[in-house]
Amino acid sequence: MVAVHEWSLAAAIVDSVDKWARDNNVNSVIKVVVEVPTIAMIDLEVLRDAFNMLKQESRLANAELEVRQVSPRFRCRACGYVFSEDDVNKQLRELMGEYGEEYPLHLMPDLAPTLLKCPRCGSHDIEMLESQIRVTEVVTK
Repeated sequence: MVAVHEWSLAAAIVDSVDKWARDNNVNSVIKVVVEVPTIAMIDLEVLRDAFNMLKQESRLANAELEVRQVSPRFRCRACGYVFSEDDVNKQLRELMGEYGEEYPLHLMPDLAPTLLKCPRCGSHDIEMLESQIRVTEVVTK
């Protein structure tokens, strides 16, 4: 899988946390905790390497990146069924096989509801709960 997305994600993390630190008169960030949905298939090693290279000229120069992978849950609007990523693993594997390196959920995990269907009733009218790539914690000095 091409690792360009991991670099842009790392840049967004560094830029947004550095801006937050400047706006809040924080001189040094020592840890950033980020949650990423597992269905995004983020290469964590590439993300950490990119973060470590991009942070050098910022208030995050000494920061550690902690990445927590979260397995999203889904809710079917048609039947109300709440299900996990494990319940749609077969569908996800088929998507990966069909798209290969162009796997759309790598770039946009929020597309999952348009590509997956409810394992109970077969509806495509589903929503993904807890789906965002987000900074959940910033530890400062």
